[in-house]
Amino acid sequence: MFCSYVNSDTIENWAEWRPGLLQCGFYKVSVFVPRQNATTWSARYGVHHRDGIEVVVVRQIDYHDEWVSLGTYRFGDSAEEQVRLTDATGEDPSTLRQIGFDALKWELESPCTPTATPTATVTWRLYLPLVVKDYS
Repeated sequence: MFCSYVNSDTIENWAEWRPGLLQCGFYKVSVFVPRQNATTWSARYGVHHRDGIEVVVVRQIDYHDEWVSLGTYRFGDSAEEQVRLTDATGEDPSTLRQIGFDALKWELESPCTPTATPTATVTWRLYLPLVVKDYS
């Protein structure tokens, strides 16, 4: 566990967790909030997943030695996938609030579904002009 004081909108301290997941899937991402040194009202976790970036704000002061879910996202086989947390919480440093950096976990909820190969449906009609001959 590492802690730092909140730093308004300036980043001085930060941490990144890179899961290195090989299996594509939807993973529940959770952060551990320690009992001590986690008094911020605005820990901003940037979740970089396969479909974009989601910023999840956690009031660490409300939790004590607990896992807190950041949500479920699609991950798998990308070096860019990570969770990032900084000391830029938007809170005034004079509050002396602290931000706690601790463990993260990724729990597979369901694997990615294989991308279906598009199939073409071919319909056709045969048109034969009707020729009528008069043999009388």
